[in-house]
Amino acid sequence: MISTGSPYKYSDSGTASFYGEKVNGNHTASGEIFDYRAYSAASNSVKLGTFVEVSDSDNPNKSILTKVGYLKFRHRVTYG
Repeated sequence: MISTGSPYKYSDSGTASFYGEKVNGNHTASGEIFDYRAYSAASNSVKLGTFVEVSDSDNPNKSILTKVGYLKFRHRVTYG
């Protein structure tokens, strides 16, 4: 993940999980309603509301996500 929109740069790698409809409609740590179709992520590495660039290590695809939650596990990123 790389923080965007500020001079702060942070890079990390880990395993991603997709929760989809399993938690759709629940409140996130930021108070937002989780929408599995939205570009959002959970991480313990950056503050809530931070925009992060997430890339796939197997191909050149990248997405900009908003951090909306925290994680129970270290070294894992969730997205929806």
